[in-house]
Amino acid sequence: MFNLLALGPLAISGLLVGGILLTVSVLYLLLKDQASIKASDGTSFQTEEACQAYEDLLDKIKILFEEDLTKSSKAENRLGFKPTFLRRLQAEGFNDAKSLITYREEFKKLSDLLSL
Repeated sequence: MFNLLALGPLAISGLLVGGILLTVSVLYLLLKDQASIKASDGTSFQTEEACQAYEDLLDKIKILFEEDLTKSSKAENRLGFKPTFLRRLQAEGFNDAKSLITYREEFKKLSDLLSL
């Protein structure tokens, strides 16, 4: 087994300094704050284009979650979704298979919207 006491004070100091420098450099690489662009809701992105695409999608999606279902005249009455679907999406949920099947076309529209 390696005996640290057999090393001289200069060798021990060199090991300590080397270990500290290695630790600091690894921590710096792991924790460095990469240049990121923040969206309005705090989500971080690497590029301005990705952030702008997210913001555009977020603006469209926000229409679906306005409080009053009759309030929005934007985007062809909530992007063409049925008010009953939106009500369930906002509050009630889809707790049985029949409701999922009933609104399958609405789910397809929502999936298409999210995949833009």
